[in-house]
Amino acid sequence: HPGIDARAPLDGGGFLQMQVTRALPSKDYEIQSGSKVIDRTRGTQESVELLRAAIESKTERTSNLADISNITLLIDGRHAVDLAFPAPTVFIPEHGKWADEQGWESIWAVGPSFAKRLDWDADDSLPASRP
Repeated sequence: HPGIDARAPLDGGGFLQMQVTRALPSKDYEIQSGSKVIDRTRGTQESVELLRAAIESKTERTSNLADISNITLLIDGRHAVDLAFPAPTVFIPEHGKWADEQGWESIWAVGPSFAKRLDWDADDSLPASRP
């Protein structure tokens, strides 16, 4: 399935189709893999910019391969907890509306034990999500 990394069956039929991307620069993963230490050295604003850049890059690459309107974008924050918390609290008011306009079914920053939806305008109520 072009543009899809994973699919999960939904109650009532159909699938949740997911695309996963990383937001950290490759050198950060290389450093962490060698030291086996997760080191948070970014400020919140830098993390917000990494989230936006990850969405921009993945949208550009994937929208050429598939209809992204039925794909959920997951940004992997397992090795960079600041991408899943606290950056989304700043990202949503600054870029949430823009993220919603990118065309994905939904966009989430996913951390080790929680996820935060990014593609919504903080002035509106949270859009419907699948359980």
